[in-house]
Amino acid sequence: MIIKERNEFLTIPKSIFSLPPEEDMEQHKAKGGDST
Repeated sequence: MIIKERNEFLTIPKSIFSLPPEEDMEQHKAKGGDST
């Protein structure tokens, strides 16, 4: 049970971090840099 929960916990952030890694940084930079 602990391993399954830990595996799901590691799979959730892994997919999220593997999806928009550069897009999130680019949008953050464009929003913060262009807004300044």
